[in-house]
Amino acid sequence: MSLDPVRRRALEVLLKLGRGQTLDRLLDRELAALNDLGDPGDLGDRRQAGLLGELVKGSLQWRARYDHLIAHFSHRRKPNDRRVQEILRLGLHQLVACDGVPAYAAVDQSVELCRTVVGPRPAKFVNAMLQNVRRYLDAAEGAPTTAIRPLFPDPHRQPLDFLASYQSQPRWLVQRWLERYGAKAGAELCAHNNRPAPLTLHVLAPTAVDDMAAGLRDAGHEVGAARRCSRALVLEGKPSRAELSALLERFPCLIVQDEGAQEVTAWLAQEADGPLLDLCAAPGGKTFHLAAARPASGPLVAMDRNRHRLALLAAAAKRIETNRPLVVLADGKRAPFPAGSFASVLLDGPCSGTGVLRRHPEGRWRISLENLSASRERLLALAHGALDLLQPGGLLMYATCSLEPEENEEVIAALVEQRPDLAPEPQWRYWLPFETGCDGFFGARLRKRSD
Repeated sequence: MSLDPVRRRALEVLLKLGRGQTLDRLLDRELAALNDLGDPGDLGDRRQAGLLGELVKGSLQWRARYDHLIAHFSHRRKPNDRRVQEILRLGLHQLVACDGVPAYAAVDQSVELCRTVVGPRPAKFVNAMLQNVRRYLDAAEGAPTTAIRPLFPDPHRQPLDFLASYQSQPRWLVQRWLERYGAKAGAELCAHNNRPAPLTLHVLAPTAVDDMAAGLRDAGHEVGAARRCSRALVLEGKPSRAELSALLERFPCLIVQDEGAQEVTAWLAQEADGPLLDLCAAPGGKTFHLAAARPASGPLVAMDRNRHRLALLAAAAKRIETNRPLVVLADGKRAPFPAGSFASVLLDGPCSGTGVLRRHPEGRWRISLENLSASRERLLALAHGALDLLQPGGLLMYATCSLEPEENEEVIAALVEQRPDLAPEPQWRYWLPFETGCDGFFGARLRKRSD
């Protein structure tokens, strides 16, 4: 059997991911490489793109689950060669979670991939282990995900071990969540991180939401009702990134924004007025939401230090056209504005992203406890810089997509302690996924003293 180039490219993405590359950009690059092959099977079509994304994201999402299966069926420690590890995860994902992939193809392609990339001897191990799993699934009743569940720790007697392995979450993070939220909410949070994330749109004011929903339906899209936000629409189905880009070009009053993010932005902006700086603005969802919500409140500046992400914001600003922000490439710690330049500053800070792990399967394996401490110091420095840019009486709107105290209330507490120019008792709140069903967020409003 010849090696399928899609599976080869999937392995390339997984191996490159740990080298500072973002998952979406890697997937785009590998898909372009598939197109360049000129295969008569039209490897660049939507089916091949979908398979590439499913293989990569699925093996990342369920990595701990598959590592548990590797340990169980191989009767030995997982292989030291990272290439073999990733090949086994890819093969297991096809056996356990890909209904459209025949079991024989999942095994044979994994063996051929290992033989081509690593060598014949490791390929024998891959074949033996995956054949063990295949025989087990053939003899078991029910769906594969149900059939493998008895192989994992008991969720009632060993909740931490079960959630870390079967729900495929970082063990240290699960332990924190269980201690903070309790067994039921902690388990629900882990389950939430593995559910498909909806494609939610925000209809920028002043466009009428009902008119926009009707326009989308006329264009052939199924639109579901939002649960929490009056200006939100849920797009059914799973359009490709190219199809979504075309949709946004056709309807400039739409931005992609989870309902949780929409609620956070609306809550933060309740008291915002005057000239506003979005300090870490890219890719721009909150920027455009704020611009539409306060059209006559003064100029809006969108700043970010990431050139690529800021280019995406600038392109979206041209598409949206109305209430266009001034786009500035600069570091938030060294903003090129005099002190007291703004009446409001939004700091949607760079963080661990533990509230949005369902959208970023690679994210759960990148973060660590040490990262949280470093993130706290970075966010605190950005917040100090943001406060320096505020006028007396100005408003700092602080937000993260993190659920971790180090990046949230600990930063706010440190600011209150270190900044005598802050008014007392700032307002802050969490949006918790197991309560809202949306992405997880933290928001805080801090007022600078007017004297």
